[in-house]
Amino acid sequence: MRGEAGFEYAGRVAPDQLAAAIERYQAAGAELVKGNPEPQKSLFSQEPDVVLVSPAGVVARGWDEVAATVERASGRFSDGEIEFERVGEVLTPALACIVEIERWRAKVDRGDEVVSGELRVSSVFRPEGDTWKVVQRHADQIGPAPFPPSPPGKSSRAGISRPFAVEPGAGLSVENPVGGILTFKARSEQSDGQLTVVETIAAPGEGPPLHVHRHEDEFIYTLEGRFRLKLADELLEADPGSFVFIPRGTPHTWQNTGAKAGRFVAGVTPAAEGFEQFFVRYGALADDERGEPAFRRLASETNAIEVVGPPLARSSP
Repeated sequence: MRGEAGFEYAGRVAPDQLAAAIERYQAAGAELVKGNPEPQKSLFSQEPDVVLVSPAGVVARGWDEVAATVERASGRFSDGEIEFERVGEVLTPALACIVEIERWRAKVDRGDEVVSGELRVSSVFRPEGDTWKVVQRHADQIGPAPFPPSPPGKSSRAGISRPFAVEPGAGLSVENPVGGILTFKARSEQSDGQLTVVETIAAPGEGPPLHVHRHEDEFIYTLEGRFRLKLADELLEADPGSFVFIPRGTPHTWQNTGAKAGRFVAGVTPAAEGFEQFFVRYGALADDERGEPAFRRLASETNAIEVVGPPLARSSP
């Protein structure tokens, strides 16, 4: 059976209701890029299993996190417009999944320039009561991000952060570019855009290329092992318990100079969704895809950092 919009339905799905829900969903997307989050918020399920994954890789679970993520996103946009291209759908009586390309144009972060971008979006709808609700939305950026994933210098919802605590060993863990594991202790959606904090392990001799954070200040607190750091033109040694502050715009890098794996906590403020996305995407690479070229490519694609030189192992062996 086919509904009025041409979608194919299985079983006894109510085609008119689903087609109307999808039309409202697209209209809500058009409102979001004008700065209005309410129509899209109203279409999400408020059940505990609702999930939204942003183009920056931020995962929001549950109604409160999803609503906050939609509000943060809409707070960045104004005077926008959007087009939708359907590329696939699977429609059943219990669930409906559509895959679309969303092409948008809008002003971002109160700027005057109109920028554009493309997203590949999978959306899952579920019947709830007498309508259909969005229970999952997963958006991936197509090509380089058209603007930094985090607004420089402030949160779009400042003043309503909630307290939270993270237990030892808890937090999303991914394989990092320096031969160890990186665990997120605070992410943008948890801190309302105020800070990103990670705990990371580095193998002996490892360290990232020389790089710059253009929009965030960074701090490092060493826990185990011995490190050396380059801050602009200065080389420093850092034993366990050392604290380092790195203002935005400072070229910097570090290297584990010990014989064993080293461990430290690092954070950036304000939160940087691109920084978070960089590590999530790098950790998902196959072993033969990793290395400095992949580091540089993902750093550029996510706007996480700007690579400006080689690792210390090459520049100051």
